[in-house]
Amino acid sequence: MTRVAIAGFGAIGRELAMHLAAVPGVELVAVSARDEHRAAETLRSLGLQAPVVPFDELEPLADLVVEWAPAALLREIATPFLQAGKEVIVLKIGRAHV
Repeated sequence: MTRVAIAGFGAIGRELAMHLAAVPGVELVAVSARDEHRAAETLRSLGLQAPVVPFDELEPLADLVVEWAPAALLREIATPFLQAGKEVIVLKIGRAHV
């Protein structure tokens, strides 16, 4: 089972979460969002169970992270995963200083 975290839980993150739920062998284990309360409500409304945690708490929970957050947060999200030899999928491209 591949454990996946989503960093950034706006419209795209929600769509991704719904699609991941249907993929065999994949488990959504956590999401991060600016508005944690709203993200938790959205997960419940989608019938998904995953904790909403700060970005810096994602790495121990997941095998890979899908990033859809502001570009300024890319380093904070990706570095722990990469240092642990894990995968990062970057979906939001912006002006980041990495």
